Amino acid sequence: MLLNLFYSLLMLGSYCLAAFAVFPLLSYPLKKLESSKPFSLLLALGFGPLLISFSLETLIFFFEFSSFINLIISTIFFVIIIGAFCHYFFRPEQTYCFKSSEWNWLFNRAYAAGLVGILLIAAFMFSRVFFLPITANDPLEYAASARLLFDGLSLQNYPYLETDKNNGYYGPWTHPLGYIGLILWGYLIQGTHKISAVISLISLYYYVLLFLLPICLSGKSQKPSTILAFAYSIGLTPLIFSLTLDSHIDPIRILVLTCFAILHAKTFNNGGLKNRVILGLVLGLTLYCHSINILLIPLLIIIHIIVCFRTSPVRVLEGIYIALIAVSLNSFRYYTNYKLFGHPVADTGAVPVWALESLMYEEYFEIIRGFSTFREKWLLGGLGLLTKPHIYGIAGWIFLLSLWLQLRDANFKVFNFIRNLFGSGIQSIAQLYVLGFLAMMILSLVLGMDSFIKNIRYMLTIVPLSIISTQLYLTHSNKQSKEKNPT
Repeated sequence: MLLNLFYSLLMLGSYCLAAFAVFPLLSYPLKKLESSKPFSLLLALGFGPLLISFSLETLIFFFEFSSFINLIISTIFFVIIIGAFCHYFFRPEQTYCFKSSEWNWLFNRAYAAGLVGILLIAAFMFSRVFFLPITANDPLEYAASARLLFDGLSLQNYPYLETDKNNGYYGPWTHPLGYIGLILWGYLIQGTHKISAVISLISLYYYVLLFLLPICLSGKSQKPSTILAFAYSIGLTPLIFSLTLDSHIDPIRILVLTCFAILHAKTFNNGGLKNRVILGLVLGLTLYCHSINILLIPLLIIIHIIVCFRTSPVRVLEGIYIALIAVSLNSFRYYTNYKLFGHPVADTGAVPVWALESLMYEEYFEIIRGFSTFREKWLLGGLGLLTKPHIYGIAGWIFLLSLWLQLRDANFKVFNFIRNLFGSGIQSIAQLYVLGFLAMMILSLVLGMDSFIKNIRYMLTIVPLSIISTQLYLTHSNKQSKEKNPT
C-alpha cells in the first residue's frame, strides 16, 4: 500500500513537472489581465498532464521501445525540451512575477474554511478510489485499452477492432488517446497494469481542479462566500461527484473544455498571432481529451461570426485559424477514424452490432434511459438541467437566474439584452458557449435526433461553464457598479 502511495506521488510529481513546462505558454495570453496568475496556474496543472499523454503517443508512434523504462525517460526528456522552448520564447517578467497582490485575497477566513471543506471532500474521495478497485464499465474499457498499449508499446492496432490480435478484446472507440495516455503513464510509473490504485486518482485530480476553478477565477471585487457557493455548486453536482468516485473521464474532459472556453473568453479582445496560436494548441489538447469536445470547433467559429462579423469581419478568420491548429494536432486520429468508421468521431456508429434491426438497440436505449416519448425527450432531456437537480444540481437554475439579471439590467428591453448577450465581453463569450451547446441540443431534438440527451453525461458537459459564466457576469456587473459609484 505504501508503494502504491509512492507511485501516486511520483505521478503527481510528473504532472507538476509538465505544468511547470507549459506554464509560461499558458500564462502568456493572460499576462495583461488583473489577478490572472491563479487561473494560469490551474490551466498549467490541467493541461500539463495531457502534454505527457500527447508526448507518449508521439514517441510510441514514431519510435519502437523495447522497455517501458526507456519510454518513461524519453517522455520526460520530451516534456523538458518542450518546457525549455516555452520558457525561452514566452518569458516576459509578468510570467514569473507572482505578486502578493494577486494572491493575498485568498488568505482570509472564509476562503480558508472553504478550502478545508474541499480538502475533506477530496480526502473522503481519495479513501474510496485509492483503496477500492475500479468497477464502472467505461473506466474499465479505457484501462483495458491502456493495458494493451502497455503490453505492446505500439499504436498499430488502436482502435482495437481485430479481436484475434488483442486477446479477444474489442474496443471500437474513436476517442483520441488523451485519457488512455494518462492511464498508460500510470501503468508505466507502476511498472505493471495489474494495480488500479494509481490510475484511479486521475479523475480525482481533475475533480479537485474543477472544484477550485471558481476560486482561481475570483478576484478582490467578489465576496468569498459567493465564490465558494459557486465552487461547491460545481464540486457537489451529484453526477460529477459520483462519476469521480467511479474514475470516469468526465472530470477531465469537462475541466479542459471549460478552461478553454474561459481562456478564449478572457483573450477574445487580445489580438496577436502568438495568442491565437496558443489558443489553437490549447484547443488541440482539449480535443485530444475526448471526442465530444469536437463540438467546440463549430461553437468557436459561430461565436466569431456572431460577435465579429458586423464590427470586424476579418476577425471571423481568427476562429478558423484557431480551429485549424487544433484539428491539425488531432488530424491523424480523425483520419484513422474516418477510414475505419466513415466519420472523424462516432458514437453508436462505431459499434456495428448496434445497427442490427433485430436487436432494436435504439428502442431499448430510449426505454432504459427514460426518454421514449416526445414529452420525456423535451422535459427530461432538453430541459434536464432544470428538471433533474438530483443529477445536474442547480447549474441550470443559476444560469437562468443570470439571464434574468441581465434582462433586468437591460431594463427588460429585449434588443439591449440580446446586444449585450452577443457582445465581446468575457462574460458574453462564456455564455455564448453555453447557449450554443443548448442550441445544438434543441436543434437535434427538433430534427428528431437524441444525440445530446441519450447519455446524461453529455449535458453534464456545460454544467460548470453555466455556473462559471454566471460568476463572470457578476464580476463584470460589480466592476461596472463600482465605476459608476466609486465611493
